Amino acid sequence: MVPNVMLVASPLAKAGNRGFPACRHAREGGPRRIFLCRPRPSLYLHANGREGSMLIDRESACLVLVDIQERLLPAMTGGDEVVRSAVILARAAVRLGIPVLSSEQYPRGLGATVAPVAEVAPRELAFEKTEFSCLRNDAFRRRFRELRRVQPVVLGIEAHVCVLQTAVDMVAEGCETMVVADGVASRTVANRDLALQRMARGRIDVVSTEMVLFEWLRQAGTPEFKELSPLIR
Repeated sequence: MVPNVMLVASPLAKAGNRGFPACRHAREGGPRRIFLCRPRPSLYLHANGREGSMLIDRESACLVLVDIQERLLPAMTGGDEVVRSAVILARAAVRLGIPVLSSEQYPRGLGATVAPVAEVAPRELAFEKTEFSCLRNDAFRRRFRELRRVQPVVLGIEAHVCVLQTAVDMVAEGCETMVVADGVASRTVANRDLALQRMARGRIDVVSTEMVLFEWLRQAGTPEFKELSPLIR
């Protein structure tokens, strides 16, 4: 034993918290105490304080497609990947009964949602806006709250503006928010990467298209799996 050191179980460990690997050190006039984090590995502390699985539950999820528009997309680095991700996840969401919300930033100037995405995303849940965050738009926010889906999966453009502000506001709403890394883009790679880093620091889960799809599907061999798994081949 190291002299003058006391080992103490962390409150995080006792609560089954998210499980930060680093230990915390403190000295309060006595021996130096090292707080050991020993979380139960199956539990995860979400940004809204709910403890549970970190997997995406399709009964709790909704898909949010942010500003994938005709005059915005050509300026993006990686825009083709955004469209691919949006089409895959929108098709999967519709098949699995997961609500799909989409937004268009000032469509009179920036155009409508690009055709491949518009063909699979329900138009009745598309919202025009001028606000950068979808949740700052009254109509979108009202419909989002009515859905009562606490695991929004967000993708679109631009990563460092409308996607980031939307995701941050969804965390503030108490949601377990996911952003699809291969489903977001900005005009520059640097802005996209900074946005993803900042969102991850802000307790937003950065995921991939395939993570979302397979967590929604849950298992192989079902009719849904057989229908949707070819989308990623």
